[in-house]
Amino acid sequence: LRTAAAPGAVKDEIKTIDSEEEISQNVVDQHEESFDKMYSLNETSETGVTDFGSNSFSRQEHLAGHLAMSSDEKPFKCALCTKSYARKYHLDCHIRVHNNEKPFKCSFCNKGFFSSAYLSTHLSVHSDQKPFKCAICTKTFSRKAGLNAHSHVHSNEKRFKCSLCDKSYCKKSNFNTHLLAHSNEKPFKCSLCTKSFSRKDYLNTHFYVHSTDRPFKCTICSKSFSRKDYLSVHLRLHSNEKPYNCSICNKSFSLKSNLNQHIALHNNEKPLKC
Repeated sequence: LRTAAAPGAVKDEIKTIDSEEEISQNVVDQHEESFDKMYSLNETSETGVTDFGSNSFSRQEHLAGHLAMSSDEKPFKCALCTKSYARKYHLDCHIRVHNNEKPFKCSFCNKGFFSSAYLSTHLSVHSDQKPFKCAICTKTFSRKAGLNAHSHVHSNEKRFKCSLCDKSYCKKSNFNTHLLAHSNEKPFKCSLCTKSFSRKDYLNTHFYVHSTDRPFKCTICSKSFSRKDYLSVHLRLHSNEKPYNCSICNKSFSLKSNLNQHIALHNNEKPLKC
């Protein structure tokens, strides 16, 4: 199964991505399902047929779909927009975006996705395997996209400058996150409580608070959590690990949010109003 890597970032940094429709579209455009191989497609030099490779397929329609993929022909058109596709499977995936259908559910957190490819990409979040290693530090990642995003941390170039204050960032995702601090807009509202959020990914994270499914259990105490990263943060309380250090006074914290609040004191900022 081949998947298109969705843009992402490491856990400790809030990632900014294109809209879910754009991501789904990217997955649909690049993803092809694997099939048992029976129908062969080979070059026939006598007839002048172009060689599309030695792919083979179990059903005639899959072979026809592959031939369409090898040409510019896109006969499957969306009735709701102007997009068209070489294969009906890709059109079906695209239509789910219009209908907001997410039939592919994660068995760990019950999150839904438009396609099996996008679900497969998501499952790496729940995996302990992190084969992608940073060549500069000791951090490892379950996805190459996470490693690519992390690599910018080691760059000292801060190309993204805020026009409202003097802050600048080497990563666009961090810059976009910072811009939200200048805005009080919170259009994403929780349907289960009165809380609202400035970003959809904040709202998605918040939904775990309402989840009764808590498969990640602490082996030291009786607490359990809906997400693995919540458990990882909790374990720091037992180990007294404080990985977030203040560059001004060398004080350290177990949570990045606590460090951010502490830095605000140095800057004489007062983000919490009565």
